[in-house]
Amino acid sequence: STSIHRLMYDYLTNYDPKDNKAIPGLATAWEPSADKLTWTYTIRSDSKWSDGQQATAEDAAWTFNKMMTDEGAATSNGSFVGNFEKVTAPSKDKLVIKLKEPQATMAALDVPIVPRHVWEKVGDFSKFNNDKDFPVVGNGPFILTDYKVDSFVKLKANKDFWRGSPKFDELVFRYYKD
Repeated sequence: STSIHRLMYDYLTNYDPKDNKAIPGLATAWEPSADKLTWTYTIRSDSKWSDGQQATAEDAAWTFNKMMTDEGAATSNGSFVGNFEKVTAPSKDKLVIKLKEPQATMAALDVPIVPRHVWEKVGDFSKFNNDKDFPVVGNGPFILTDYKVDSFVKLKANKDFWRGSPKFDELVFRYYKD
């Protein structure tokens, strides 16, 4: 599912396929403090959610804060935020993460950033069951168009993706049992 999430949602950073080093994603730059306890990320201004709203540092701060305070939201990626002390968005393009102690994964946080304006409506994340009535709003290179549990996921190219439209118009992932 991480591979599909990376197609639908931007992460703060991506991986360079040549050497696996961190490269810009939703964040165009990141800088640790001298003691490595405070990380400041610059969030790109040209990333839009599939509903047209701009993706901002506030979306990233909300994503991480939700994971820090809601066990249900931290189910799959909670280990990345366990050492976070505080996450703020002092502006639309600045995200600040304060740590309890230095953390090696700060340039490689495998956490999909989600749109606050959509996800803040979910009450209890532990009981959330993504059905077709819930809008899937992403900012990655592809947009979800259809799915059937244990059967398939269909994505279409996001023509407004900040890196440019993908080379494929549509992707279909089929689920096969042994």
